[in-house]
Amino acid sequence: MKIQITYKYKKEAIMSTTTIVMLIVYLVAFGGGGIFLISKSMGGGKSGSNEGKSNGFGSRFGFVISTIGMSVGVGAMWRFPMMCAKWGGGAFVLAFIVVCILIVIPAGFAEIAMGRKLRECNVSALGSVAGTPGKILGWACSLEQTIQFGYFPAIIAIVVIYFFKSFRGMSYASNAEALFDSVNGNRVLIYGIVIVLLVLVGLISMRGIQGGIEKICKIMLPGLFIILIVLAVRVCFIPGIAEGIEYYIRPDWAQLANPQMWAQAAGMALFAVGLGPGILLAYGRYTDDSMDIATDFVTVNVVQLFICLLSGFIIIPAVKVFGMDPLMYVM
Repeated sequence: MKIQITYKYKKEAIMSTTTIVMLIVYLVAFGGGGIFLISKSMGGGKSGSNEGKSNGFGSRFGFVISTIGMSVGVGAMWRFPMMCAKWGGGAFVLAFIVVCILIVIPAGFAEIAMGRKLRECNVSALGSVAGTPGKILGWACSLEQTIQFGYFPAIIAIVVIYFFKSFRGMSYASNAEALFDSVNGNRVLIYGIVIVLLVLVGLISMRGIQGGIEKICKIMLPGLFIILIVLAVRVCFIPGIAEGIEYYIRPDWAQLANPQMWAQAAGMALFAVGLGPGILLAYGRYTDDSMDIATDFVTVNVVQLFICLLSGFIIIPAVKVFGMDPLMYVM
């Protein structure tokens, strides 16, 4: 069964009933579910641990919003949409959910709980559990986070440049590769923005968790969500966009038998919430003993998945409609 959607521009696009149903499910299950879970985390008093009294998360909501702020980034805005478009749309989402339920949520809960129990840095905490090998792993985790500073700030700088260029309209869409080469070649501008970004991050971090990280996340995450909603509504009015939505969302169930797709979904799920490099261990160190970290971590997973899907809904269909290849830079 097909449903035809006709625009005032006299162009027609086709979305299958399956795609429409999946869009509704995503909106209700992950959009509505995320709002419900966040509302459940709005309670919670000040942190009661010795570490938390001076500089811990001020509430469950502060922990949830800060953890979402950590998890939502390049993976959600760029990699997840492309992986979803490449590996079967709804089939990839299903694999992602299965991996989160079976691996990510239990393992993430355990990592946060260990951080809350030991209240030590990664090196000391892992050393307490596994001795010298644990300390080596702790140092490796810390090194991995340091290495990220070699590329992540540069990516954010390029995003900042694109943000300001977007106010000039869509004239660059006709030659996106040339624009990218031009932006990427302006290293002086990129490095200058990187320095500014690092200074801002340093100033925020110096104010601690409650006064810095938690406070800025409470401002910027709702702001980001509002921007995504506005963009999603705008995308819906692009002529022919239904064809792009069908390309992004349509499930290719045959991919569920593809081990490589499951491997990609597992890697994406682990990366999306920062599981493994000791990030959740560090966050757990500053949570109160009374916080329901199991529910809160489920909340983080549901919300970040909704943001992943929403980002893909904004990006992939529009790129497809504009005649560009969404999978050109998939790794």
